[in-house]
Amino acid sequence: MRSPSDSFICELPLRLSGDDERVLSVRFDAARQGYNACLSESLRRLNLLRQSRAYQDARLLPQGRKGTEAWKVRAAAFRLAKEQVGFREYDLHAWAAEHLAHEWLGEHLVTFAFSK
Repeated sequence: MRSPSDSFICELPLRLSGDDERVLSVRFDAARQGYNACLSESLRRLNLLRQSRAYQDARLLPQGRKGTEAWKVRAAAFRLAKEQVGFREYDLHAWAAEHLAHEWLGEHLVTFAFSK
């Protein structure tokens, strides 16, 4: 599918000193490892969610149409199941802030985010 407007991309090579290249490489590697750690924790929690009794019970509830009472009850049951295993978005944000900030990753990611 084409974009509704014309787009142009101009790629320019970075000219870095050896030290700058090393710093960028370390920071990109730290970001990659941080991403993979968050992904791994998310998948672990998803597995726990699918195994939980609350999730299994919520799946058995009738779906109903959006906005109906049955739909609201089912949605609330799924929200409760997610809350119990910590699978909500901000639960994962809190996990990342707690675990990644104390490791060597946090040193490189924090300095990267706030450096000029």
